[in-house]
Amino acid sequence: MRRISLYITFLFSFFLLLCVADASCNNDELLKYKNEASQVKVIYEVKTETIKGDFGENDGGTKFSEIDQDYFNIIISNITENINVILHNKSNNSDQVFTYQNSDNGTVTFRWNDVSNITNFDVNIVASNKTECSSEKLLTNYFTTPKFNIYSDYAACKNNPDESICAKYVTNDVSYESFTKLAEKEEKKIIKELDKEESSKNSKKSFSDKKGFIIFGIIALVLVAGIIAALAIIRKQRGKF
Repeated sequence: MRRISLYITFLFSFFLLLCVADASCNNDELLKYKNEASQVKVIYEVKTETIKGDFGENDGGTKFSEIDQDYFNIIISNITENINVILHNKSNNSDQVFTYQNSDNGTVTFRWNDVSNITNFDVNIVASNKTECSSEKLLTNYFTTPKFNIYSDYAACKNNPDESICAKYVTNDVSYESFTKLAEKEEKKIIKELDKEESSKNSKKSFSDKKGFIIFGIIALVLVAGIIAALAIIRKQRGKF
């Protein structure tokens, strides 16, 4: 009987503590922290670095001793003392926790090297242990880093930079079929331009030929007229004798 009484007392005390804890994290406090969480921003910047080394040579024998390589700087801003940001990377199922204490006045920057794949992140924002609502989830946002578009370096894309499938970085896979359609369209455009140039050249040549024929005809007429005039003069002179 004594054990049962102690057990009931323990349970009562435990639930009482929970009620006190819940009472301290009231709706006004939660609203305040959620408002702070809504101000958190996550962006990325594309950066380029030059790497030196032995990268082989091309068909002409030119050796490559350095290459340019892109990477992302991911920037999280507006972190306060009342909130922590937990960034969950879905590609490798890892978490990074960012607090105001390990930030630069509320901003943190870290490097992400994978530019070959689209990477999705969950941005989970929770109340910090400096608040009455420690670990309480306040907000979840989503963030994506794009991947390098291999087709952006092709001539068809160089000539059509405004096409969505020609962007240097994309958040959706560009299919080979869609690029092929663009390449075929570009090819037809080039052929049309070449035909137009060729037609223009032929037109100029035709005009030149006609011009030459006209000049030749005029010269011939002048010569014939001259001969006729000469013959007429000769006849007149003979008539005088």
